[in-house]
Amino acid sequence: MPTAPVIDTADVVRWLNEGAAAVSLEPSAAYRQAHPAAAVWSIRPRLERLPTAVLKADRIILFADDEAMGQLAAIDLAELTTARVALVSGGTQTWARSGLPMIASPDDPPDTERIDFVFWNHDRHAGNQEAMRAYLHWETELPEQIAVDGLSGFQLVAP
Repeated sequence: MPTAPVIDTADVVRWLNEGAAAVSLEPSAAYRQAHPAAAVWSIRPRLERLPTAVLKADRIILFADDEAMGQLAAIDLAELTTARVALVSGGTQTWARSGLPMIASPDDPPDTERIDFVFWNHDRHAGNQEAMRAYLHWETELPEQIAVDGLSGFQLVAP
């Protein structure tokens, strides 16, 4: 499999100064708390929803604390853009430890876009009857939903 280069924070700063786009692949809750100032949020299933300016950039920098997931996202991006893609060595944590610009965005991404977080799930064990019903409904509908979607969007390739 092709791999994206991993660059250090000095190169990231240079790339950003030269007009590169940046994407944070962190969980939405972590992104809201603090993320590199220049980075927009995404997750792998939503890369096609990145702003046009990001997808049309010459270079895209990925912030991912999980390098393997970042490499997979880089492969996915290769299908969406001709940009040169690189991962930040050490991801967001290294960026923050280096004292580089971080910002919080308490309402970004909006709750409606946060498919990596189940809002009603946490209350189901605390006696919240509505949350328990919502969870049971989700559980009973899941097999049908999987059958409809199947492997939509994924391709299995022999090694």
